[in-house]
Amino acid sequence: MLNYIDIPVLLRYHLTDRLRISAGPQISFLAGAKDIYHSEPIDDVVLTTTIDIKKDLSPVDFGGVIDISYLFSKPLGGKGMVLYLRYNHGFMDMVKNNTGDPHRNSSIQFGAAFPFIEKPGGDN
Repeated sequence: MLNYIDIPVLLRYHLTDRLRISAGPQISFLAGAKDIYHSEPIDDVVLTTTIDIKKDLSPVDFGGVIDISYLFSKPLGGKGMVLYLRYNHGFMDMVKNNTGDPHRNSSIQFGAAFPFIEKPGGDN
């Protein structure tokens, strides 16, 4: 299990009033890394071993991000809902002193945002 703090810097292009695409670089800082093993059940007992592997991994990763989002509320309306789909691909080998093929991070995220701040003037 790897935990990162991600900082993306994205440029956004509005395809329509509600459909947007974004892309840009991302820097990620490794916050934690654990390798978790579960044994095969023996007499209904499963043993779990957790090993901290953070020291074996690179503390920083650089990557690229692309996402697409759809606004379900009026543009600039403040309240409403935004759904997004984001893909991140790491460019660096995440294993320190790796002599084999590189191990790179990649992730797909799906999310929803619910803005709660209204546009100044109160007219959305």
